[in-house]
Formats: sequence, structure tokens, C-alpha cells
Amino acid sequence: MALTSPKPTRVRLEGGLELWCLDPFEAQFLQHDVGAYFEGGVALEPGATVLDVGANIGLFSAEVSRRLSGQAHVLAFEPLPPVHEVLALNAALLAGDVVALPFGLSDVEATLEFSFFPLMSCLSSVHRGEADLATERQRVAASLLEIIKSGQAMPQLRFLPGPMLEGFVDGYVKSRLKIQRHPAQVRPLSAVLAEREVMQVDLLKIDVEGAEEAVLDGIAAEHWPRIRQVVLELERYAARIEPVSRRLEGLGFRVEGTQDSAQATGDYGLVYALR
Repeated sequence: MALTSPKPTRVRLEGGLELWCLDPFEAQFLQHDVGAYFEGGVALEPGATVLDVGANIGLFSAEVSRRLSGQAHVLAFEPLPPVHEVLALNAALLAGDVVALPFGLSDVEATLEFSFFPLMSCLSSVHRGEADLATERQRVAASLLEIIKSGQAMPQLRFLPGPMLEGFVDGYVKSRLKIQRHPAQVRPLSAVLAEREVMQVDLLKIDVEGAEEAVLDGIAAEHWPRIRQVVLELERYAARIEPVSRRLEGLGFRVEGTQDSAQATGDYGLVYALR
């Protein structure tokens, strides 16, 4: 039987924020991660222009709106149609100028085939598929296990005996990491900056599940001086942090990479690049 996408539902999040989502637990879980994008020396002032690349349902965009009391211009990019539908609903709820764009960013104008996980949409990617699904399940389960043990999620489970907790996490991840395939549009960021006449980007946030360098490749040399700050979640962190850091340093940024224990277990981390 084909896996159908969940219908959008409203969820009340921490701080009283109410948004549409595909899965309430995923929304609540992801909300705890959003604050990390504003660490590492990142600073925003009212009136800032912010790009939310890999916006998912818009939790980062919502936090920008909250922190700047609606005085922000946000372009939120989400290529997957079922997720963009939810993002558009949330953009209409948020204070400020929040625009939900129905495409992702890459180094080409193209339609790409994405793996979409309806029950764990934040992991959807052009770089995941059936061939590596077993490996991805193991990686995600190991990271989630570390998150639970640290009390960051499902704190009531942290006191379960080790084998019981591991069995629960393995079953939970397996039940949620089931794939649908969706074609979706991607475009270079430079084309968007030119079309929309964006002269300054105060923060470029990137969370694109393995396609980070393709997003960077889509920025022409003449547009990099317009970008003041970058924060990106980097997949395959151990192998890629040095070349990505060197690249950003060569563009005039001061770069810092960070990982907590759960991120290290899942081989991903955050990179802050500031001028």
C-alpha cells in the first residue's frame, strides 16, 4: 500500500506558538533545534533580510519573526510540494514579510527527484534513497538514542534499560523512515537575488540534508559580498568540515564549526560563518 502524506494539522508549540505541521511530534522536536541557528555570534537587527533555505514547515522563519517582532524580510525555500503547502499556511500566520517559495536551491535550474519521508519530513533529500536507507536508519537511530539519553527529547524514556531503549528507538525510526519520491524544482540563489533585487542578506541559513555545497555553488562571485552571515547544518561533517570551512574563509568569513554529542554520533554539525 502506498504511503500517503499526513494532512496538515495545527500544533501548539513551546511559548504559545501555533503552527500547521505534518506531524506534531516532529514539529515539537525540531523547535528545540531552532535556537542553535542564532548562536555562534549570529546577530540580527530589525529590518533584516533572512533566507531560510530548507525551510520545512517554517520553524526557523517563525523564530526570526518572533525575535525581530515581525520586523524582518524572510524568503523561505521549500521544494517538496506536501511540505511547501504547510510552509505557505504558516507564512500567512507569521508577522512580518515572510514569503514561502515553492522551490529549493542548488547550482542549476532543474527538476530533481527527492526522497520524501512523510513521517520524518526534515530528513527528506536528493541524497537519500532506497539504496542507503538501512544505513540512514542506523545513523538516525544512533543520533536519536543519544538525544534521548541526554534528556533533550522523550525524557521519560531515558531511564529505560539500555536494550529496551535501543529496541524502541530502532523500531520508531524504522516506522518513520519510509520513502515517497517527489519531483521538485531547484534554482541557483544568484538567480533569485537578481530577480528579487536583494542587495543584502543579513543571514543565510542552510539546512538541505547533504546538498549544502550545491547551494553554495549556486552563488555567483559578485553576490557573495551581499551576504553578511551564514549558518548551515553540514551533513557528513567529519569529511567535509575542513573543505567547507576553507571555502568560506576564502570568501572573507570567520568560520566556526560545532558539534554536540548527538550530532557527532550522526556525523552532522553546524557551521557559522560571519564577516
